[in-house]
Parts: sequence; structure tokens; C-alpha cells
Amino acid sequence: MRDIITLVRSKKIKDLMHGQFVPRNPLLNITQQEELARQTKLEIELDDNDIEPYLNKSYQRVVQRINMPGFRKGKAPRAIIEKQFGKIYLINEIAEYMVSDVTSKIIEEKKLDLGGLPRISLLSLDPVKFEATVPLKPLVEIGDYKTITIDINAKKVKASDVNDQIERLRESQSTWEPVTRKAELEDIVTIDFTAQVDGEVFIEKKDAIIILDSERETIVPGFCNKVVGLEKGKNKRFKIVLPDDYMSGPTDDKIGGKEASFEVKVTEIKERLLPEANDEFAKSVGDGHVDLKELKKSIKEELQQELNRQHAVEFENAAVTQLVEKSEITVPELLIEHELEHIMNERRQSLSKMNVELKDFLSYSGKTEEEFKEELRQDSTERLKRTYILQSFIDKENLEIDEAQVKLRLDQLKASINPAELRKSGLKPKELQQRIDEAESKIRGDIQFESAVKKLSDIAKSNIPSNKKDTKTTSKKTSKTSKERQKK
Repeated sequence: MRDIITLVRSKKIKDLMHGQFVPRNPLLNITQQEELARQTKLEIELDDNDIEPYLNKSYQRVVQRINMPGFRKGKAPRAIIEKQFGKIYLINEIAEYMVSDVTSKIIEEKKLDLGGLPRISLLSLDPVKFEATVPLKPLVEIGDYKTITIDINAKKVKASDVNDQIERLRESQSTWEPVTRKAELEDIVTIDFTAQVDGEVFIEKKDAIIILDSERETIVPGFCNKVVGLEKGKNKRFKIVLPDDYMSGPTDDKIGGKEASFEVKVTEIKERLLPEANDEFAKSVGDGHVDLKELKKSIKEELQQELNRQHAVEFENAAVTQLVEKSEITVPELLIEHELEHIMNERRQSLSKMNVELKDFLSYSGKTEEEFKEELRQDSTERLKRTYILQSFIDKENLEIDEAQVKLRLDQLKASINPAELRKSGLKPKELQQRIDEAESKIRGDIQFESAVKKLSDIAKSNIPSNKKDTKTTSKKTSKTSKERQKK
């Protein structure tokens, strides 16, 4: 068996469904296996009449690039070409297109509910035999989404949250000032130091600047605590057992687990000075605020908005998850494989942007490639389930696309195109328009699914008992009334 086309990636589904040649011979030998888990297999054998138009197309390609004695380039008759190179040569030339084109026509004639790109494998060239595994659209039995209920309480900003943010702002405007006291945790110190194992120096640094933080593994674990208490100009010797996995550098010298001797001299100590949280400080933050009270109010509003956004996302995700749990869906294995390959490519590209190889990432995470793929396979399956179940929800609710939103986002995309960069890229107008059309298609899909999630979320919100808030309010009032009675 020769797999010349494991996956026909060069065509989109819409292209796959439109052949360029005459309709196939109705006597074409086709065997269709029984559908199993929304996937079927076609076994196809072509005779001479079936492959004739493809052989002619192949000849037209071949004749343009070869030189035949006695004929001008591109003018040699097909019979001469076929005699010289053989029929199999011409079939090989056109095989990929031929089998995909024939497959698309058979799918169309059999009215198969195509769900994704088929996987095509060539079995024989003489006669031409191949098989096409065809994934059908997933079968969805949508659950009773009218009864979806979500119990996720919205969070409120606490005074401590505001105070924490104030502290972060103070730290962002802090300064470091030299001091004459002994070094303390959270100071910045400048030090000269050496470190050696078995009499061999493996670190020697001058004017090294470090923050004394017992939570950080600066130099080696425990190093910062040993420096605490030193004064400027003072030296200190101490020993620390190195971690087992400690490496001194790119060399093969392994000193992990051994006792290291350190000699440290402090040359400068600086402490962080935080601005006082007062009205003057408030005026210096951001666009400026009248006083500290207004700053705290602004921070509280911003934090609450963020909590509200997080709650909305959690609520929507929970609604979609519940819809998926209530629904039944059968996804063909080939669709999952396609999605898995897509996600794998996404991960590789993300790692590549960080200059990280997949093998290095796997080594760092302690996973084998098989374990990593299995995790992504589960992600792929869940992504497909959510997508097709939401699409079924869209169809059932007859949700329409907001064309005004499509136009707005498309206009924003066009406005973001830099003419200078566009000229530099050498992209032709036709290619640019094709990319814009593809972007518009994605935008339309995004907006449609966003509207579906919002609609589903609204349904879930409508199922929240109306007395939930009333109960809390009544409880507070009752408690207050009770206290007032006790006072009386």
C-alpha cells in the first residue's frame, strides 16, 4: 500500500466539493462500508474511461516541461509522451488531484453529510484503487437548555483588596536609598563574593546586586538569610549544602549535594522608601485624583468591574458546560485527529515564539509526547463538542448574525492595516482581498458564537430564583429589627 495522501490539506471543504472535470462514469466501481460513529469508508476502483480525462490533464502538465527529440517544447503528442514515460508516470503526475477530485464528486453524488476533510490512501496504480475515509458531520441531540441553572455568586470588592492595590501603587513609586544599618530582609545589597567546593572556585563576582528575599532562591537557597545582619564593608564566611540538582555552569562538573564555602563582602545597603498613602500621593497616581478617598473609590470601581467581567465569563462557561453535559453528540474520529493536529500546530507555534522546542518543553514538564498528545486529544474532543453543540443551539434558536457588528470589526481590521508594511510584504491586491474575506468569515463565526453564548447565559439567568436576593435582604432586615427590639 502506498499512502500518497494521508490528509488532503491543500483544499478547503468548499473547494473539495467542486471538481473541474466531466461527471464520472456511472459504472465506476464503488464500495461504501457501513457508517460507524459518524464515519464511513469508500473503496474506489477506476477503469480506463474514468482516468482518461485525468491522464489528458497530466499530459498537458508533463509536455510543457520536457524536451522530446523532433518536437518543439510542449508540442509532442500524448502517444509519444506515454510511450516514452509510461502510463504509470502520467498517473503518478496527477494522482493526488485525481483521487481527491473523484472523491469529492462521489461525496456530492451520494449526498454524504461531509463534516471535514477526508483521508485518502492510494492502494494501487494499475488498476487505480484507493480508499477514502469520510468524516460525517457530528450527530447532535441537544439537551433541554431551557432548564439550565447556574449557581455562581458574584464577588464584591473588599476593603483589603483596595488596600492591597494601594500598597502595589506605593511600591511602584518607591525609591531605594542607602542606609548605614545592618542588612535586613527586603533590602537591596551590593556584594562581592566567591563560592567554592573542594577548594575549587565555581562563582566569583564583584558588585553583584541582589534583593534579600528569603522566598527567592537567590544564588542558592538560604544565601539571603546568611547575608542578613551584615554591615557595609564587613565580610562573612559561611557554608551551605548545594541542592542535588545544582549545576555550576555548562560544564560537566556536578557539584550538587556538596557543601559549598562562601565568602561575602557587603559594599552597599539600600532600603526601599515607600511614599505615604495620603492626598498628595493620590494626586500623583494615574491621571491624578483629588484626594486619597477619591483614589480608593476609583480603585474599588475598577476592581469591581474586573470581578464582574470574571463572573460573567465564569457564568457563560458554566452555562455552555451544562449544555454540553445535557446533550448527546457523536464526533467522528477523523475530525478529532484533524483538530488534534491543529492544536498541536498551535502549541508548536506558541513555543516557537518563545524560542522553545517541543522536546525541551516536554522534558521540562516531565511528560512524554504520547502523554502530551493524549491531553490535547481530550482538549480537541471537548472543543469539537462545544462547537457543534453550540451550532445546534444556534440553529434551534434561529439566531441571526449582527451585521452591524461584523461591519464594525471588519472596518477596525482594515483600519489597522499599515500601508507601508503592506507594500513591504509584497502582498498583491487579490491576495489581500482573499485574506480579508477569510477574516470576515472568522469574524462572522465569532460573532455568531458570542451571541449564542449570551443567549444561553440569559436563559440561565432567567432561571435564577427571583427571591434569592430578596431572601438576603429580608435576612438582613430581620437581623436589624431583632437587634433594635433587643435594645428596647
